[in-house]
Amino acid sequence: MPGKRGKLKSSLPAPRKRQKTSSTTEDIQTLERTILAAIQDGSSLNPLTDLMGLISSSPDPKTTHSVLYAVYRISVALAQAGRLTPERDESEEAKIVRQWLEARVTTFSELLAGLLKDDERALRIGALEIILSLIIHLSRAASPPGRMDIYLNHFRHFIHGLLLCPPSPRQTSDPAFGQGSGRIEIDVRDKFLDDNLTIHDDLRWFFLREAAVIMSSPSLRSSDTAHNLLSLLEKLNTMPTDVKELNAFWIPEFAKRPKKIQTDQSSDTEEEGDEVPDTADDWRAFFDEQEQNESAPVVKGKRRRLNQLPVHASLHILHSHRVQFSNCWLALVPHLAMSRPLSARALAILHRGVLPHMTRPIQLMDWIAGCVDHDPFDPKEPSPLLTNALSSSLWELAAHQNHYLTSISTLSKIFSAPFTRMPYAMEEFLDHTYATLFATEAKRNIKKDPAMMLQLHSGTVFPAAPIDLNSASGDVLGELWLFD
Repeated sequence: MPGKRGKLKSSLPAPRKRQKTSSTTEDIQTLERTILAAIQDGSSLNPLTDLMGLISSSPDPKTTHSVLYAVYRISVALAQAGRLTPERDESEEAKIVRQWLEARVTTFSELLAGLLKDDERALRIGALEIILSLIIHLSRAASPPGRMDIYLNHFRHFIHGLLLCPPSPRQTSDPAFGQGSGRIEIDVRDKFLDDNLTIHDDLRWFFLREAAVIMSSPSLRSSDTAHNLLSLLEKLNTMPTDVKELNAFWIPEFAKRPKKIQTDQSSDTEEEGDEVPDTADDWRAFFDEQEQNESAPVVKGKRRRLNQLPVHASLHILHSHRVQFSNCWLALVPHLAMSRPLSARALAILHRGVLPHMTRPIQLMDWIAGCVDHDPFDPKEPSPLLTNALSSSLWELAAHQNHYLTSISTLSKIFSAPFTRMPYAMEEFLDHTYATLFATEAKRNIKKDPAMMLQLHSGTVFPAAPIDLNSASGDVLGELWLFD
Protein backbone atom coordinates (compact mmCIF):
# COMPACT_ATOMS: atom_id res chain seq x y z
CA MET A 1 0.00 0.00 0.00
CA PRO A 2 1.24 3.52 -0.74
CA GLY A 3 2.60 5.41 2.23
CA LYS A 4 3.48 2.20 4.11
CA ARG A 5 6.84 0.54 4.01
CA GLY A 6 6.92 -3.18 4.72
CA LYS A 7 9.90 -5.10 6.10
CA LEU A 8 12.07 -6.73 3.48
CA LYS A 9 12.47 -10.43 4.13
CA SER A 10 16.11 -11.50 3.96
CA SER A 11 17.03 -14.51 1.87
CA LEU A 12 19.75 -15.40 4.38
CA PRO A 13 18.98 -17.61 7.36
CA ALA A 14 18.50 -15.86 10.67
CA PRO A 15 21.76 -15.47 12.61
CA ARG A 16 22.28 -17.83 15.47
CA LYS A 17 22.02 -16.28 18.91
CA ARG A 18 24.37 -18.54 20.80
CA GLN A 19 24.01 -16.74 24.11
CA LYS A 20 20.21 -16.96 23.98
CA THR A 21 19.82 -20.42 22.46
CA SER A 22 17.28 -22.56 24.23
CA SER A 23 19.54 -25.47 25.07
CA THR A 24 16.90 -28.02 25.80
CA THR A 25 17.53 -31.72 25.91
CA GLU A 26 15.72 -32.18 22.60
CA ASP A 27 17.92 -29.62 20.87
CA ILE A 28 21.05 -31.36 22.11
CA GLN A 29 19.78 -34.77 21.05
CA THR A 30 18.89 -33.44 17.61
CA LEU A 31 22.36 -32.00 17.13
CA GLU A 32 23.94 -35.24 18.34
CA ARG A 33 21.90 -37.36 15.90
CA THR A 34 22.78 -35.03 13.05
CA ILE A 35 26.51 -35.26 13.78
CA LEU A 36 26.47 -39.04 14.25
CA ALA A 37 24.71 -39.42 10.90
CA ALA A 38 27.29 -37.12 9.27
CA ILE A 39 30.10 -39.35 10.58
CA GLN A 40 28.58 -42.30 8.74
CA ASP A 41 27.66 -40.61 5.44
CA GLY A 42 30.63 -38.24 5.25
CA SER A 43 28.60 -35.01 5.27
CA SER A 44 29.52 -31.77 7.03
CA LEU A 45 30.48 -31.96 10.72
CA ASN A 46 30.29 -28.21 11.33
CA PRO A 47 27.41 -28.59 13.84
CA LEU A 48 30.00 -30.08 16.23
CA THR A 49 31.36 -26.58 16.78
CA ASP A 50 27.92 -25.28 17.74
CA LEU A 51 27.39 -28.17 20.14
CA MET A 52 30.75 -27.71 21.85
CA GLY A 53 30.11 -23.98 22.19
CA LEU A 54 27.29 -24.75 24.60
CA ILE A 55 29.78 -26.18 27.13
CA SER A 56 31.16 -22.76 28.01
CA SER A 57 28.22 -20.55 27.06
CA SER A 58 25.27 -22.32 28.66
CA PRO A 59 24.36 -20.90 32.08
CA ASP A 60 22.53 -24.08 33.07
CA PRO A 61 24.79 -26.80 34.59
CA LYS A 62 22.30 -29.52 33.59
CA THR A 63 22.52 -28.44 29.97
CA THR A 64 26.31 -28.43 30.14
CA HIS A 65 26.23 -31.91 31.65
CA SER A 66 24.09 -33.20 28.78
CA VAL A 67 26.34 -31.57 26.19
CA LEU A 68 29.45 -33.15 27.73
CA TYR A 69 28.13 -36.67 27.33
CA ALA A 70 26.83 -35.90 23.82
CA VAL A 71 30.25 -34.67 22.67
CA TYR A 72 31.85 -37.66 24.42
CA ARG A 73 29.72 -40.11 22.43
CA ILE A 74 30.48 -38.23 19.22
CA SER A 75 34.25 -38.29 19.96
CA VAL A 76 34.12 -42.04 20.57
CA ALA A 77 32.23 -42.53 17.32
CA LEU A 78 34.84 -40.49 15.44
CA ALA A 79 37.65 -42.59 16.92
CA GLN A 80 35.92 -45.89 16.16
CA ALA A 81 35.16 -44.80 12.60
CA GLY A 82 38.85 -44.04 11.99
CA ARG A 83 38.19 -40.35 11.35
CA LEU A 84 41.03 -39.33 13.74
CA THR A 85 43.63 -41.72 12.31
CA PRO A 86 45.67 -40.81 9.22
CA GLU A 87 45.28 -43.21 6.31
CA ARG A 88 48.09 -44.48 4.12
CA ASP A 89 46.87 -42.81 0.88
CA GLU A 90 45.20 -39.83 2.52
CA SER A 91 44.18 -37.00 0.22
CA GLU A 92 44.89 -33.39 1.09
CA GLU A 93 41.21 -32.68 1.62
CA ALA A 94 40.82 -35.69 3.94
CA LYS A 95 43.89 -34.57 5.86
CA ILE A 96 42.44 -31.11 6.44
CA VAL A 97 39.18 -32.60 7.70
CA ARG A 98 41.01 -35.03 9.98
CA GLN A 99 43.18 -32.27 11.46
CA TRP A 100 40.09 -30.15 12.04
CA LEU A 101 38.42 -33.03 13.88
CA GLU A 102 41.56 -33.66 15.92
CA ALA A 103 41.56 -30.01 16.94
CA ARG A 104 37.92 -30.26 18.06
CA VAL A 105 38.63 -33.34 20.19
CA THR A 106 41.71 -31.66 21.67
CA THR A 107 39.61 -28.63 22.55
CA PHE A 108 37.12 -30.95 24.20
CA SER A 109 39.89 -32.48 26.33
CA GLU A 110 41.02 -29.01 27.39
CA LEU A 111 37.46 -28.11 28.34
CA LEU A 112 37.15 -31.27 30.40
CA ALA A 113 40.42 -30.55 32.17
CA GLY A 114 39.19 -27.07 33.06
CA LEU A 115 35.87 -28.39 34.35
CA LEU A 116 37.76 -30.22 37.12
CA LYS A 117 37.72 -26.80 38.86
CA ASP A 118 34.05 -26.00 38.16
CA ASP A 119 31.81 -24.95 41.05
CA GLU A 120 29.28 -27.69 40.17
CA ARG A 121 30.22 -31.06 41.63
CA ALA A 122 28.32 -33.04 38.99
CA LEU A 123 30.34 -31.34 36.25
CA ARG A 124 33.65 -31.93 38.04
CA ILE A 125 33.06 -35.64 38.56
CA GLY A 126 31.47 -36.03 35.12
CA ALA A 127 34.47 -34.37 33.44
CA LEU A 128 36.85 -36.67 35.36
CA GLU A 129 35.01 -39.83 34.31
CA ILE A 130 34.57 -38.70 30.69
CA ILE A 131 38.19 -37.75 30.03
CA LEU A 132 39.54 -40.99 31.52
CA SER A 133 37.13 -43.06 29.42
CA LEU A 134 37.77 -41.00 26.30
CA ILE A 135 41.55 -41.57 26.54
CA ILE A 136 40.97 -45.33 26.45
CA HIS A 137 38.94 -45.12 23.22
CA LEU A 138 41.39 -42.70 21.60
CA SER A 139 44.33 -44.93 22.56
CA ARG A 140 42.70 -47.96 20.97
CA ALA A 141 41.95 -46.07 17.76
CA ALA A 142 45.43 -44.55 17.45
CA SER A 143 47.44 -47.70 18.26
CA PRO A 144 48.84 -49.68 15.31
CA PRO A 145 47.80 -53.33 14.90
CA GLY A 146 49.52 -55.63 17.36
CA ARG A 147 50.77 -52.84 19.62
CA MET A 148 49.00 -50.78 22.28
CA ASP A 149 50.01 -47.18 23.02
CA ILE A 150 48.42 -44.48 25.13
CA TYR A 151 47.02 -41.37 23.44
CA LEU A 152 49.58 -39.22 25.22
CA ASN A 153 48.42 -35.79 24.06
CA HIS A 154 45.04 -36.07 25.75
CA PHE A 155 46.46 -37.78 28.84
CA ARG A 156 48.77 -34.81 29.32
CA HIS A 157 45.81 -32.44 29.12
CA PHE A 158 44.23 -34.43 31.93
CA ILE A 159 47.36 -34.37 34.14
CA HIS A 160 47.76 -30.63 33.55
CA GLY A 161 44.16 -30.09 34.61
CA LEU A 162 44.66 -32.26 37.68
CA LEU A 163 47.89 -30.63 38.91
CA LEU A 164 47.85 -27.10 37.46
CA CYS A 165 44.08 -26.65 37.98
CA PRO A 166 43.20 -24.07 35.30
CA PRO A 167 39.92 -22.19 35.86
CA SER A 168 36.65 -23.62 34.63
CA PRO A 169 35.76 -22.67 31.03
CA ARG A 170 32.15 -22.08 32.03
CA GLN A 171 31.43 -18.36 32.12
CA THR A 172 29.09 -18.64 35.11
CA SER A 173 31.44 -20.71 37.28
CA ASP A 174 32.91 -19.01 40.36
CA PRO A 175 36.77 -19.02 40.09
CA ALA A 176 37.15 -18.66 43.87
CA PHE A 177 35.06 -21.74 44.59
CA GLY A 178 36.20 -24.48 46.97
CA GLN A 179 39.96 -24.77 47.47
CA GLY A 180 40.57 -21.54 45.55
CA SER A 181 42.46 -20.86 42.37
CA GLY A 182 45.17 -23.38 41.54
CA ARG A 183 44.25 -26.05 44.12
CA ILE A 184 42.75 -29.43 43.37
CA GLU A 185 39.25 -29.99 44.67
CA ILE A 186 38.93 -32.60 47.40
CA ASP A 187 36.16 -34.59 45.72
CA VAL A 188 38.13 -34.76 42.45
CA ARG A 189 41.24 -35.88 44.32
CA ASP A 190 39.42 -38.58 46.28
CA LYS A 191 37.49 -39.83 43.25
CA PHE A 192 40.66 -40.13 41.19
CA LEU A 193 42.53 -41.81 44.05
CA ASP A 194 39.86 -44.28 45.11
CA ASP A 195 38.66 -45.35 41.66
CA ASN A 196 41.84 -45.07 39.61
CA LEU A 197 45.26 -44.20 41.05
CA THR A 198 45.28 -46.74 43.88
CA ILE A 199 43.85 -49.50 41.68
CA HIS A 200 45.25 -49.39 38.16
CA ASP A 201 48.96 -50.11 37.80
CA ASP A 202 49.24 -48.71 34.28
CA LEU A 203 47.43 -45.46 35.11
CA ARG A 204 49.64 -44.94 38.16
CA TRP A 205 52.75 -45.54 36.02
CA PHE A 206 51.67 -42.95 33.42
CA PHE A 207 50.57 -40.48 36.12
CA LEU A 208 53.92 -40.64 37.95
CA ARG A 209 55.84 -40.19 34.72
CA GLU A 210 53.89 -37.17 33.52
CA ALA A 211 53.78 -35.60 36.99
CA ALA A 212 57.58 -35.75 37.13
CA VAL A 213 57.76 -33.95 33.77
CA ILE A 214 55.51 -31.16 35.05
CA MET A 215 57.42 -30.74 38.32
CA SER A 216 60.74 -30.67 36.46
CA SER A 217 59.65 -27.81 34.21
CA PRO A 218 61.87 -24.72 34.71
CA SER A 219 58.85 -22.47 34.20
CA LEU A 220 56.91 -23.98 37.12
CA ARG A 221 56.61 -21.38 39.88
CA SER A 222 53.34 -22.06 41.69
CA SER A 223 53.52 -23.84 45.05
CA ASP A 224 49.94 -24.98 44.49
CA THR A 225 51.14 -27.54 41.96
CA ALA A 226 53.43 -29.10 44.58
CA HIS A 227 50.53 -29.07 47.02
CA ASN A 228 48.28 -30.82 44.49
CA LEU A 229 50.80 -33.55 43.71
CA LEU A 230 51.65 -34.10 47.38
CA SER A 231 47.96 -34.34 48.28
CA LEU A 232 47.71 -37.26 45.84
CA LEU A 233 50.98 -38.97 46.74
CA GLU A 234 50.48 -38.79 50.50
CA LYS A 235 47.19 -40.69 50.15
CA LEU A 236 48.57 -43.22 47.69
CA ASN A 237 48.49 -46.24 50.00
CA THR A 238 49.22 -48.95 47.43
CA MET A 239 52.41 -49.61 45.49
CA PRO A 240 53.38 -52.96 43.97
CA THR A 241 56.08 -54.83 45.89
CA ASP A 242 56.00 -58.01 43.81
CA VAL A 243 55.64 -58.55 40.08
CA LYS A 244 52.55 -60.67 40.73
CA GLU A 245 50.81 -57.57 42.06
CA LEU A 246 50.91 -55.95 38.62
CA ASN A 247 47.50 -57.30 37.74
CA ALA A 248 45.05 -54.36 37.54
CA PHE A 249 45.03 -52.29 34.35
CA TRP A 250 43.09 -49.19 33.38
CA ILE A 251 43.44 -49.96 29.66
CA PRO A 252 42.58 -53.66 29.35
CA GLU A 253 44.90 -54.21 26.38
CA PHE A 254 47.90 -53.48 28.59
CA ALA A 255 47.05 -56.46 30.82
CA LYS A 256 48.39 -58.92 28.24
CA ARG A 257 52.06 -59.47 28.91
CA PRO A 258 54.49 -59.25 26.01
CA LYS A 259 56.11 -62.58 25.22
CA LYS A 260 59.75 -61.55 25.51
CA ILE A 261 61.80 -58.59 26.64
CA GLN A 262 65.19 -57.94 25.07
CA THR A 263 68.09 -57.37 27.43
CA ASP A 264 70.48 -54.48 26.98
CA GLN A 265 73.05 -54.98 24.21
CA SER A 266 72.33 -58.67 24.07
CA SER A 267 70.42 -61.01 21.82
CA ASP A 268 69.32 -63.07 24.80
CA THR A 269 65.73 -62.78 25.88
CA GLU A 270 64.07 -62.95 29.28
CA GLU A 271 60.60 -63.98 30.20
CA GLU A 272 58.35 -61.01 30.81
CA GLY A 273 57.73 -60.40 34.46
CA ASP A 274 61.32 -61.10 35.51
CA GLU A 275 62.68 -58.30 37.63
CA VAL A 276 66.05 -56.67 37.78
CA PRO A 277 68.37 -58.99 39.78
CA ASP A 278 67.82 -58.81 43.53
CA THR A 279 71.25 -57.31 44.24
CA ALA A 280 70.57 -54.45 41.86
CA ASP A 281 66.99 -53.85 43.00
CA ASP A 282 67.57 -54.04 46.75
CA TRP A 283 68.23 -50.59 48.20
CA ARG A 284 69.97 -52.13 51.21
CA ALA A 285 72.71 -53.43 48.96
CA PHE A 286 73.69 -49.83 48.14
CA PHE A 287 74.51 -49.17 51.78
CA ASP A 288 75.73 -52.55 52.99
CA GLU A 289 77.90 -53.34 49.99
CA GLN A 290 78.72 -49.83 48.82
CA GLU A 291 82.49 -50.15 48.74
CA GLN A 292 82.33 -53.49 47.00
CA ASN A 293 79.93 -52.18 44.35
CA GLU A 294 82.09 -49.14 43.65
CA SER A 295 85.24 -51.19 43.12
CA ALA A 296 83.57 -53.97 41.15
CA PRO A 297 84.09 -53.91 37.37
CA VAL A 298 81.14 -52.94 35.23
CA VAL A 299 79.95 -55.74 32.99
CA LYS A 300 78.41 -54.32 29.86
CA GLY A 301 75.35 -55.81 28.29
CA LYS A 302 73.88 -57.33 31.47
CA ARG A 303 71.69 -54.55 32.81
CA ARG A 304 68.44 -53.53 31.24
CA ARG A 305 67.85 -50.02 30.09
CA LEU A 306 64.28 -49.40 31.12
CA ASN A 307 64.00 -46.20 29.12
CA GLN A 308 64.62 -48.18 25.92
CA LEU A 309 61.89 -50.73 26.54
CA PRO A 310 58.45 -50.30 24.96
CA VAL A 311 55.88 -48.78 27.27
CA HIS A 312 53.80 -51.96 27.24
CA ALA A 313 56.78 -54.01 28.40
CA SER A 314 57.74 -51.49 31.09
CA LEU A 315 54.29 -51.76 32.66
CA HIS A 316 55.03 -55.39 33.54
CA ILE A 317 58.41 -54.76 35.19
CA LEU A 318 58.34 -54.00 38.90
CA HIS A 319 61.56 -52.00 38.81
CA SER A 320 60.08 -49.71 36.15
CA HIS A 321 57.25 -48.76 38.51
CA ARG A 322 59.75 -47.97 41.24
CA VAL A 323 61.77 -45.84 38.82
CA GLN A 324 58.71 -43.75 37.94
CA PHE A 325 57.82 -43.42 41.63
CA SER A 326 61.36 -42.32 42.47
CA ASN A 327 61.57 -39.83 39.61
CA CYS A 328 58.27 -38.27 40.65
CA TRP A 329 59.41 -37.74 44.24
CA LEU A 330 62.83 -36.46 43.19
CA ALA A 331 61.10 -33.89 40.97
CA LEU A 332 58.73 -32.91 43.80
CA VAL A 333 61.11 -32.43 46.75
CA PRO A 334 62.84 -29.27 45.42
CA HIS A 335 59.44 -27.57 45.50
CA LEU A 336 58.68 -28.92 48.99
CA ALA A 337 61.88 -27.34 50.31
CA MET A 338 60.36 -23.91 49.72
CA SER A 339 57.39 -24.62 52.00
CA ARG A 340 57.68 -25.69 55.64
CA PRO A 341 54.11 -27.05 55.87
CA LEU A 342 54.56 -29.14 52.73
CA SER A 343 57.92 -30.44 53.97
CA ALA A 344 56.36 -31.45 57.29
CA ARG A 345 53.59 -33.35 55.49
CA ALA A 346 56.11 -35.16 53.32
CA LEU A 347 58.29 -36.08 56.30
CA ALA A 348 55.27 -37.58 58.03
CA ILE A 349 54.86 -40.24 55.31
CA LEU A 350 58.51 -40.58 54.33
CA HIS A 351 59.49 -43.75 56.20
CA ARG A 352 56.39 -45.82 55.52
CA GLY A 353 55.09 -44.50 52.22
CA VAL A 354 58.11 -43.29 50.24
CA LEU A 355 61.51 -44.74 51.11
CA PRO A 356 60.50 -48.43 50.83
CA HIS A 357 59.50 -47.87 47.20
CA MET A 358 62.45 -45.73 46.10
CA THR A 359 65.10 -47.26 43.86
CA ARG A 360 67.78 -45.53 45.95
CA PRO A 361 66.50 -43.84 49.12
CA ILE A 362 69.80 -42.06 49.59
CA GLN A 363 68.78 -39.70 46.80
CA LEU A 364 66.34 -38.05 49.22
CA MET A 365 68.87 -37.65 52.02
CA ASP A 366 70.08 -34.23 50.93
CA TRP A 367 66.52 -32.94 51.15
CA ILE A 368 66.03 -34.53 54.58
CA ALA A 369 69.28 -32.95 55.78
CA GLY A 370 68.06 -29.63 54.40
CA CYS A 371 64.92 -29.94 56.50
CA VAL A 372 67.14 -30.32 59.56
CA ASP A 373 69.39 -27.41 58.61
CA HIS A 374 66.42 -25.10 58.09
CA ASP A 375 64.59 -26.17 61.21
CA PRO A 376 62.50 -23.21 62.48
CA PHE A 377 63.09 -24.07 66.17
CA ASP A 378 65.13 -21.40 67.97
CA PRO A 379 66.96 -22.96 70.94
CA LYS A 380 68.33 -19.57 72.08
CA GLU A 381 64.89 -18.02 72.55
CA PRO A 382 64.12 -17.90 76.32
CA SER A 383 60.35 -17.70 75.82
CA PRO A 384 58.80 -21.09 74.89
CA LEU A 385 56.01 -19.26 73.07
CA LEU A 386 58.49 -17.71 70.63
CA THR A 387 60.73 -20.70 69.90
CA ASN A 388 58.64 -21.92 66.92
CA ALA A 389 58.71 -25.38 68.47
CA LEU A 390 55.21 -26.18 67.29
CA SER A 391 56.24 -25.48 63.69
CA SER A 392 59.13 -27.93 63.90
CA SER A 393 59.15 -31.69 63.84
CA LEU A 394 62.87 -31.85 64.69
CA TRP A 395 63.23 -29.46 67.62
CA GLU A 396 64.54 -32.19 69.97
CA LEU A 397 67.53 -33.12 67.84
CA ALA A 398 69.93 -30.60 69.38
CA ALA A 399 69.11 -31.65 72.93
CA HIS A 400 69.31 -35.35 72.11
CA GLN A 401 72.85 -34.99 70.79
CA ASN A 402 73.92 -34.82 74.44
CA HIS A 403 71.64 -37.62 75.63
CA TYR A 404 73.11 -39.97 78.22
CA LEU A 405 72.17 -43.00 76.11
CA THR A 406 74.77 -43.53 73.43
CA SER A 407 72.32 -44.92 70.88
CA ILE A 408 70.11 -41.81 71.08
CA SER A 409 72.96 -39.30 70.96
CA THR A 410 74.59 -41.12 68.04
CA LEU A 411 71.37 -41.26 66.04
CA SER A 412 70.69 -37.56 66.67
CA LYS A 413 74.16 -36.64 65.42
CA ILE A 414 73.61 -38.75 62.30
CA PHE A 415 70.45 -36.80 61.39
CA SER A 416 72.23 -33.49 61.99
CA ALA A 417 75.01 -34.23 59.52
CA PRO A 418 74.66 -34.01 55.71
CA PHE A 419 73.63 -37.30 54.13
CA THR A 420 76.19 -37.47 51.36
CA ARG A 421 77.83 -40.88 51.58
CA MET A 422 77.05 -42.07 55.09
CA PRO A 423 78.02 -45.70 55.76
CA TYR A 424 74.80 -46.50 57.63
CA ALA A 425 72.29 -49.16 56.70
CA MET A 426 68.96 -47.66 55.76
CA GLU A 427 66.98 -49.90 58.11
CA GLU A 428 68.50 -48.01 61.05
CA PHE A 429 66.33 -45.05 60.09
CA LEU A 430 63.24 -47.02 59.13
CA ASP A 431 63.00 -49.10 62.31
CA HIS A 432 63.56 -46.48 65.02
CA THR A 433 60.64 -44.78 66.75
CA TYR A 434 60.27 -43.33 70.24
CA ALA A 435 58.56 -46.55 71.31
CA THR A 436 61.32 -48.83 69.99
CA LEU A 437 64.08 -46.69 71.53
CA PHE A 438 62.38 -46.74 74.92
CA ALA A 439 61.65 -50.46 74.77
CA THR A 440 65.25 -51.23 73.82
CA GLU A 441 66.70 -49.29 76.76
CA ALA A 442 64.07 -50.40 79.27
CA LYS A 443 64.60 -54.09 78.50
CA ARG A 444 68.37 -53.92 78.17
CA ASN A 445 70.25 -56.37 80.37
CA ILE A 446 72.87 -54.70 82.58
CA LYS A 447 76.01 -56.74 82.03
CA LYS A 448 78.10 -54.98 84.68
CA ASP A 449 77.56 -52.52 87.49
CA PRO A 450 78.28 -48.83 87.00
CA ALA A 451 81.81 -47.63 87.80
CA MET A 452 80.80 -45.96 91.08
CA MET A 453 77.82 -46.21 93.41
CA LEU A 454 77.03 -43.65 96.13
CA GLN A 455 75.26 -44.45 99.37
CA LEU A 456 74.01 -42.00 102.00
CA HIS A 457 75.77 -42.01 105.42
CA SER A 458 73.69 -42.42 108.53
CA GLY A 459 75.07 -39.20 109.98
CA THR A 460 74.10 -35.60 109.24
CA VAL A 461 73.99 -34.99 105.57
CA PHE A 462 73.41 -31.23 105.59
CA PRO A 463 75.04 -29.63 108.71
CA ALA A 464 73.47 -26.51 110.19
CA ALA A 465 76.72 -24.51 110.05
CA PRO A 466 79.11 -24.31 107.10
CA ILE A 467 82.21 -26.50 107.32
CA ASP A 468 85.65 -25.02 106.82
CA LEU A 469 87.43 -27.66 104.81
CA ASN A 470 90.82 -26.02 105.39
CA SER A 471 90.60 -26.14 109.21
CA ALA A 472 88.66 -29.37 109.50
CA SER A 473 90.54 -32.42 110.66
CA GLY A 474 90.05 -35.91 109.40
CA ASP A 475 88.32 -37.07 106.29
CA VAL A 476 85.50 -34.59 105.76
CA LEU A 477 84.09 -36.33 102.67
CA GLY A 478 84.27 -39.67 104.42
CA GLU A 479 82.19 -38.32 107.26
CA LEU A 480 79.46 -37.14 104.87
CA TRP A 481 79.45 -40.03 102.38
CA LEU A 482 80.26 -43.68 102.37
CA PHE A 483 81.93 -44.89 99.18
CA ASP A 484 81.78 -48.62 98.34
